[in-house]
Amino acid sequence: MNGYFNISTSNQYIVGTVSWYEYDIDKVNNTSKVHADLKLSRTNNYTTATGYGGYYLIINGQPFYIESSYDNKITLNSNTLVASADTTISHDSNGGKIISISVYSEGLQSFTINQQTGQAILTTIPRASSLSFSEGIIGTSMPITVNRADNSFTHTLTYSFGSLSGTIATNVGNYYSWTVPTSFYGQIPNAKSGTGTITCITYSNGSQVGSASYSFKVWCNESQCIPSLSATLIDSNEGTVALTGSTSTNPILVDYKSIAKLTLSYQVKNSATISQVLINGQAQQIGTIYNLSSVAFNSISIQVTDSRGYSNTYTFAPTGTNADKNYDRIQYVEVSINPTTSRSSQIADDMRVELSGNYYKGVFSSTVSNELSVSWQVREKNGTWTAGATEITPTISETENTYSTSIIDLVNPLSSDGSWDYQKIYEFEFTAVDKLMSKIGSDIRPKGQYNFAIFKNDIISARGMPMVDFDMLSRYPLGEFVLWEGDKEVTMNGSWQYLGEYYWLKQKIESKFPIDDGFKRKMKLCIESTDNLQSGMSEYIKLTQGATYSKEYLFPNVSGGVSDGIRTFQWLDFDYDNLPSGHITFSATPSFSATERTMRIYRIYLLVFLELDQGGN
Repeated sequence: MNGYFNISTSNQYIVGTVSWYEYDIDKVNNTSKVHADLKLSRTNNYTTATGYGGYYLIINGQPFYIESSYDNKITLNSNTLVASADTTISHDSNGGKIISISVYSEGLQSFTINQQTGQAILTTIPRASSLSFSEGIIGTSMPITVNRADNSFTHTLTYSFGSLSGTIATNVGNYYSWTVPTSFYGQIPNAKSGTGTITCITYSNGSQVGSASYSFKVWCNESQCIPSLSATLIDSNEGTVALTGSTSTNPILVDYKSIAKLTLSYQVKNSATISQVLINGQAQQIGTIYNLSSVAFNSISIQVTDSRGYSNTYTFAPTGTNADKNYDRIQYVEVSINPTTSRSSQIADDMRVELSGNYYKGVFSSTVSNELSVSWQVREKNGTWTAGATEITPTISETENTYSTSIIDLVNPLSSDGSWDYQKIYEFEFTAVDKLMSKIGSDIRPKGQYNFAIFKNDIISARGMPMVDFDMLSRYPLGEFVLWEGDKEVTMNGSWQYLGEYYWLKQKIESKFPIDDGFKRKMKLCIESTDNLQSGMSEYIKLTQGATYSKEYLFPNVSGGVSDGIRTFQWLDFDYDNLPSGHITFSATPSFSATERTMRIYRIYLLVFLELDQGGN
């Protein structure tokens, strides 16, 4: 590179130039030399010469003093060289350099030069080459492009990765294809990728010009890292195997009962370790043998995952389903049993049961079918269990895996005549058994309860809830006990229909209450209806006490027709002196002399009073 700049002096007829040029460019040491000259001329025909003083040339801050010589005569357009200097310049790290060159005089007789400065842009010396590359995959080729600053440059490429380091290649020009070493796997056993450093050392004629380092990223080769996985399956439950004939080559699994024994064979790759085993999505302790039980065998999915996060899956599924391996599935339904015991009435001496439940009605093999049997036992509360003799034969559903029974009358094995004492609590256990399991269903039949009982201080319903507090009342009605309430049409033709909780007047209704507590009572039986009643109707209810006491009550108790609804009642009279001790039985049976007709009844109830003049308080 070269250049110049003009200068002026104190003498208007003396002018000059500072010129420079660059030489000896050193690529290895990143330096060059600069030479500068100061030349002066006159613009007229006079001559100037001086032997005093001198000139300063300052190159890149380095001053050089050159004494004036009388021999250096300055004439018209003479370009007389009066001063020159040389120096070595160190370039910047990128090879470029810009310097300043200044000039001024000191002690001259004929003129002076004030300091004047010019700029010199030097040659950019080629420095270390740069690299271009993309992310790589371990074990495969990774292209590296060398961006050379000078075509004569050569390069050495090195790497460091984790604790590993080495030379990629030497004497590289502008390109190199590097196969990423598989030893890198050992540096990243728990990650899918890692980073390292590639260094490019640049040489010029065998001498190092410079170096530059670059971060690089490589990935594991997924196809070479996924763990291998296979598995075998057998049913290890001897009970189900005996029924199905399952083998290791032809496994058969029974839902909820088979024990699916899984033996896994897996291998991790390239320095990884197994981090997780999942069976049907549930994490397991790391191992190779697992047992799967008490489940429906819709499918079995096994997944192993290594420390890098790579996974492999192996599946078993029923025959006909896409999977790595198939098995035959028996969709067994576990036995259940739901017993409901009851009495025909609260104070009856019988006992009945209805059963229902689930049952697998299919087969286990071509020669083995499932079978169901039901047995039962009973005890008085906290007593000793006794097997029941009444046979129970369930009916198997034709379309579902269920069974049921109709109402079965049970014979009491605890009594000589087979009857059941309604004043005792009985505990029952019913056991359903099939080829694989048994299931017990329990039920407790409490003491029988009257429809209602009237005591000294309250009326108790069959549910055990007090109806009326006698202590709050004296000569007024103690309250009402509703036997039925609703809104229903009843055909009165000798047999009334079901009116809610009880079979009113279709057979008879009984309610017992004690009479030996020193109190006597009066009761009204009331019927309310929204229908019109016509005169001449002779509907009546008959109340009885055993075979010795009965009375008929006529409804309606009116002499003519009644419209807009009625509320009619009759007193219920009891001969306390002639009644058996202990309780009164109130029963009602139908008897109608009228022709068949429909009557809408919406409430039947009792009004209860104490007869305070007969021992009450």
